[in-house]
Amino acid sequence: MDLSLGGFGDRRLEKGGRSAGAAGVPWSVRWLEAARAAGQVTGAARVRVVADREVDMFALFAHRPEHVHLLVRALHDHACGQRQGEAPVHL
Repeated sequence: MDLSLGGFGDRRLEKGGRSAGAAGVPWSVRWLEAARAAGQVTGAARVRVVADREVDMFALFAHRPEHVHLLVRALHDHACGQRQGEAPVHL
């Protein structure tokens, strides 16, 4: 089953080089919706969601279903909040 972008359409460029979202929905929201849809797949031992740098990484990791594994392509390390005395965690 192909859930690439959750079936949310293609990424044709608008004037100015920006990618257009269907009905004006930001791509970061589309990634979250695709991950939620992937979490509803039944019978799968593991589900992998591959996202690019347009995803809201913190929201995606915070709301991922238990059996969904995430892979995000990003240009820079993103530090997560950590408790006092713990080493920083990077996504």
